[in-house]
Amino acid sequence: MATTPSKVLLASKPADMNAFDALILPLRIERPSSGSKLRWEDLLVDLDVELAQTIQQKAKKADWTIKPDKIYSFDFKLDLRLVIWLVGADVSRFKLLEQARLNVAKLQDQGIESVLVDLRRWSAIAGLVDVLVSALAVKQFESPKQKKKKKSAKSRSDQHFVFWVKDDLKSEVNRVSKLAFDQAEGTNLVRSLVMRPGNDLHPKAYHKYVRDLAHDWGIEFEWMGISKLKSLNAGAFLAVSQGSGHQDGGIAHLVYQPKKSVVPHLVLVGKGVTFDTGGTNLKPAGSMFGMHGDMGGSAVALAVLQTAILQNWPYKVSCYLAISDNAIGPSAYRPNDVVESSSGKTIEIVHTDAEGRMLLADTLYIASKQGADLLMDFATLTGACVGAIGTSYSGVFTNRPELNQLLIEAGQKSGERVWPFPLDDDFGDCLKSDIADIKQCRLKGGVDHIEAAYFLKEFVKGKVPWVHVDLAALENSGGLAHVDTDVSGFGVRFASQFITSYFKASIEGN
Repeated sequence: MATTPSKVLLASKPADMNAFDALILPLRIERPSSGSKLRWEDLLVDLDVELAQTIQQKAKKADWTIKPDKIYSFDFKLDLRLVIWLVGADVSRFKLLEQARLNVAKLQDQGIESVLVDLRRWSAIAGLVDVLVSALAVKQFESPKQKKKKKSAKSRSDQHFVFWVKDDLKSEVNRVSKLAFDQAEGTNLVRSLVMRPGNDLHPKAYHKYVRDLAHDWGIEFEWMGISKLKSLNAGAFLAVSQGSGHQDGGIAHLVYQPKKSVVPHLVLVGKGVTFDTGGTNLKPAGSMFGMHGDMGGSAVALAVLQTAILQNWPYKVSCYLAISDNAIGPSAYRPNDVVESSSGKTIEIVHTDAEGRMLLADTLYIASKQGADLLMDFATLTGACVGAIGTSYSGVFTNRPELNQLLIEAGQKSGERVWPFPLDDDFGDCLKSDIADIKQCRLKGGVDHIEAAYFLKEFVKGKVPWVHVDLAALENSGGLAHVDTDVSGFGVRFASQFITSYFKASIEGN
């Protein structure tokens, strides 16, 4: 479970500003009209006279420029650190998260614990509260390092924010900060799981971890192990798992049911390859290093389920985690094998390092058989998606093209950006097989991220609305948005935003 978040408090009027270690003063900047120039005195017009004069003098002496993204700080008086945050009126949520991360990091580096955030001049406070609370919560994360711990002089949980807002906005601050905390806990859960080494988070250990979480959450849990998958004729999944000498893979199935019995049904699926050697088509060293993180999709699905529980979502949520390793051994599956999936479709194996789509094929079919109002799967599926879009965005695919705009907007609103790719029928031409119903992939060339998504689409039963997320942004060098580690935990904020927007639109549409 993620670390406990720091406190967020509210204040109508702080008794003594000097009781705080720092004051964050966000100032909104509108784009100046043609020919006009922004001046400090215009920005500071409604501030306390002493404060405004001090800032103006400091700005003039240091020759501070006025433009969005700028953050200035100095010792205001006594031990109070003043942080002036120039916020552009049209700044994106992604950029806001990034700026909040800088603010929080600078304050923590200076040993600052109590922070007053003056939002009295803001009517639309949700964005600033969200990004600051999110940045504070993810900053508390401690990676699961397996080495002797050094004693820390201060606990990260000592830091807290006090938001100084108008009385009528207090309930909004509570709502937004609770959501930000819950999503940050999900982000931290993803990071902690992805960072665990493969000999620590192997299939057996992952199974136990998820089972114990379900018990703690008080929700249903079922483990579909090898024998159960054989009874389901899940030959695609079993082809991958048969290379393991431990035979401990399987599908974890968790169910969250809100109090109302008749509610929309959300189904989540995640790829959980705890280590990917590439199988018979063995990866080279440079590509194999880091493959303990190939279970990131399952971690995102699990964290979205956690968010549903913490936020009391009014939807039933079924979560299926496809947990296995992709090992090399005498029983490992091979190119040119033909296996039969749970759907009855036969698959011609082309490349054993395309194991994720094999595990997901059976898992998606088993999950979609139960029916769903929305089915989402998450996977670190293809290098082609990274090549197409980089690691600051993730790719999304859907069998409902009308959802593409909603997906883009969810990425923009959450600050976890995505971009949709096409799934026209002709992308499946390369997957036609002479000896089976479908090929697993092609051997070289093509657009593998799109072709992999097309392959998965063939195993979604019926007319279930489906979204596939290829998590290109799960790792990004130097961090991403509000997260400062290479493992970004990407996906929880985006999925939460999209899911709630989707069901709201569906309800209003009806």
